[in-house]
Parts: sequence; structure tokens; C-alpha cells
Amino acid sequence: MEVRKDDFRVHLITGTFFVCIVAGGTCLCLYIFLPGAQHTSWYPIAGFILVGIPWLFWLLTYCYRCFKTGFQYIQEERKFAKGFNHVAPNAAASSPATTTAQTESQANSSGSERRVHFGAVIVVGEDGDISHGEADNNADSREP
Repeated sequence: MEVRKDDFRVHLITGTFFVCIVAGGTCLCLYIFLPGAQHTSWYPIAGFILVGIPWLFWLLTYCYRCFKTGFQYIQEERKFAKGFNHVAPNAAASSPATTTAQTESQANSSGSERRVHFGAVIVVGEDGDISHGEADNNADSREP
């Protein structure tokens, strides 16, 4: 945000809005305080237009930001849907063995083997029993 403070465009837009508001306020004050014979009919029209320019700018900026965010969300959804639909038929058509082989071949494409070794599985039952791995997996063999 620090970069925008020194940006010339910010000062230009702020100055333009200031001039519009002062000129519009001047036109409206002239219409109100000058006698009916001295003022012209364009003072209130010019005053409202000049005062309304900054309001219109901020309203359009707000709408742009809202719609931009919505459109970006829709575009990301479409990109995701395209990618998902593109991958889904290939995954559904291949068997698990083929998928595993493809994954391993992609992982090992650099020439080095990658293997992951996990430690023993420890399962804690509802009653606090601790079983280690598949040897104690049979619930009938355990004594209460």
C-alpha cells in the first residue's frame, strides 16, 4: 500500500474530485443565494453533476471490484472443472494396478528409487487395549 501513496495518479484523481466538489458546491450555492433574476437554470444541473461525479466514480469502482471477484471465482471454478473432467476419465478407465504402476514410474523417472517406510501401527481400542500391527488384529484371540 505504500507504493500507492506516492503514485501520481492518486494525486491526480484526488485533485480532480476536489475541484469537481468545490465547483459543484459553488454552482449550488450560487443557485440558492442569488436572487431569481440573476441566476441561470443551469446552476443546479451543473452543481448536481459536478458533485455526483466522485460518487459515480466510487460506485462504479465498487461494482467493478464486486463483479471482478465474482468473475474470477467463476473462472477458477471453470478451470478446476476442466482439469477435473480431464483427469477423471483416465483414472476411471485404468485399473488400480495400472495406476500404481504409472505413479511409481512417474516417481522413479529421475532414476533414483524413493521408498517410504512407516513404523509399526499401534491401535488403541475403546477399553484401552493396545494392539501392535496385524498380529493382534483378531478380536477373538484377545482376552478381556
